[in-house]
Amino acid sequence: ILEDGSLDYSEAVLKELDYTVCSIHSKFGLGRTAQTERVLRAMDNPYFHILGHATGRKLLNRPGYELDFDRVLEHARTNGCFFEINSSPDRLDLTATNARTARDAGVKIAINTDAHTIREFNFISAGIEQARRAGLEPKDILNCLPWTKLRPLLKRN
Repeated sequence: ILEDGSLDYSEAVLKELDYTVCSIHSKFGLGRTAQTERVLRAMDNPYFHILGHATGRKLLNRPGYELDFDRVLEHARTNGCFFEINSSPDRLDLTATNARTARDAGVKIAINTDAHTIREFNFISAGIEQARRAGLEPKDILNCLPWTKLRPLLKRN
């Protein structure tokens, strides 16, 4: 997600993908309002599906950026977007509290490894444990859906 809320790929590329995980990777110091508006604009893109590591936190490294989580959550629900639990042990982002709040609002969660090497595929267990701490059940998790049920959820355009 770029500073203005646009996505870092062209529409021609995005429309070829089954789904996207969109994340902030720069400009962490924007204020709460600007950061929130940035994410809301990104979610307005019909090729946006999942908000990756929603708070940008890195455990023992940085607290994450300021975001009006309730506004982002409501926008996700309204627009048919989802959230990620990032399984990387230095992220575990969403927090269990935010994952539970998303579930209670009817927003499904994807559990992703954030793997950058084959060895990091094992990180999935940390994401599963985070989902369990949040009290999530298989019905709350996108990864647990068969493709025939997942695909219609991903059709936004």
